Amino acid sequence: MYWLHVARKDFADAVRSKMFWALSAVMLILAYVGMYVPQAIDSDPSATDGVAVLTGVMTAVVPIIALIVGYMSIVGERQTGSLRMVLSLPLKRWEVLLGKLAGRTAVVVVPILLGFALAIPFVLLLYGSLPGSEYGEFVTTAVAVGAVFVAIAVGISGSVTSRGQALALVVGIYLLFESFWELIPLGLYYAANGELPADEIPTWMEAINRASPVQAVTAASEGLWNGISTSEPLVLQEWFAALIVVLWIAIPLGIGYLRFERADIS
Repeated sequence: MYWLHVARKDFADAVRSKMFWALSAVMLILAYVGMYVPQAIDSDPSATDGVAVLTGVMTAVVPIIALIVGYMSIVGERQTGSLRMVLSLPLKRWEVLLGKLAGRTAVVVVPILLGFALAIPFVLLLYGSLPGSEYGEFVTTAVAVGAVFVAIAVGISGSVTSRGQALALVVGIYLLFESFWELIPLGLYYAANGELPADEIPTWMEAINRASPVQAVTAASEGLWNGISTSEPLVLQEWFAALIVVLWIAIPLGIGYLRFERADIS
């Protein structure tokens, strides 16, 4: 269980550097602003509208935060030389990777939980009630998105040898998933048919769209809170989305571990 020592140190360092408290403050401010927006723009606002606003904001912001928190987790210590000291202890490299994953995930997830828990009294004050299921589904989605992107960032950090490489990869990953992912099935459809889909998109296109980390997490969270849509095609059911989420965690970490294990830390 040596990886727990790595995780505790990583988390403690974040608390000491005030990163943890800064993230908690950001989450609380986002919760306040997001829940207040319907009050400012809608004649008949509801807490559910505020949750919808928050969902759109957080699925864009949380990946950025998670990638920033995780991308220097290993390569940063590799460049400063402190990783050699860590590996001189009775630690295997997989324990270092797992410890970094757990520590950085906590740095992202705990502020999300803390910020949105502290926002509940504000929601009750504004609207008089809290849509528990919708709010719980939103928080679950935000936490899972954060965990997935931390795993991707830690996997990248274990795979590369410099900060520049890690930064370039996380920027590319973010742009791919947030800006370009939906263009992939459109491009494939156009290449096969010479035109874009007119009305309903085929199941395979929708499946590719839902395979991005954010969309997969959103679908899996919906299934967790509202049940599985058994009438949908297999690849569009929520349990299949949950499997994709697991793959988005396991594959980057697996690649990161293999490259980190073989790396010459000198």
